[in-house]
Amino acid sequence: MLLARIEALVAEARKDPSLLARPVRIVVPSRSLRAHVGAAIVRSRGRSVAGVTIQTLFGLACEVLERGGEPAPRGMPLFDVLAQRLARAEPALRKGLEGLVDGYAAVVGILGAVNIPIVHFSVKWWRALHQPSTILGPGPSPIDPAIGLALLVNWIAFTLLFAYFLARRIEIARLEET
Repeated sequence: MLLARIEALVAEARKDPSLLARPVRIVVPSRSLRAHVGAAIVRSRGRSVAGVTIQTLFGLACEVLERGGEPAPRGMPLFDVLAQRLARAEPALRKGLEGLVDGYAAVVGILGAVNIPIVHFSVKWWRALHQPSTILGPGPSPIDPAIGLALLVNWIAFTLLFAYFLARRIEIARLEET
C-alpha cells in the first residue's frame, strides 16, 4: 500500500517537478524500520526516489523542537520534555499536577507504560526486523540453561528488592502521617 502510494506520487512528480519542493515524509517508530522501509522502496523501484524522506518519531520530534527555536535534548530527556509539555497543555492535568514537586513524572510514567505494549506488538508485527520471543515463545527456550538460571535469579532478586523498597516507602509514608 505504501509502495503503491509512493509510485503514484513519483508519477505525479514526473508531470510536475515543482512537487519535489514538498517532500513526502514517512514517519516510522524505529531506526531499523526506517532502514527496512528505505530498502523496500529502493528494491521496488530499482533505485532511490527523490522527494521522499523517511524519518523516525524521535527525529521528527527533534526537528519540531529545533524549528520552534529550542535545542532538542537527546535520549530519554526528550521523552520527558515532550510528555510534560503535552500535560501542561491540558488544563485539567495542569491544575492537578502543577503544584506538586514532580507531578509531571506521573504523566511520563503512564506514557512510558503505554509504550510497552506498542513495542511488544511492533516486535510481533515486524518479524523480519526482530528475533522471535526468546523466553515466552511458543516452543522451548533457546537460552542456555546457565544464562536462563542467571536471568531467573536476577529477576527474583530485583522483585524482592522492589518489594522491600515499597514496604519501606509505605512505612515512611505512615510515619509522616502521624
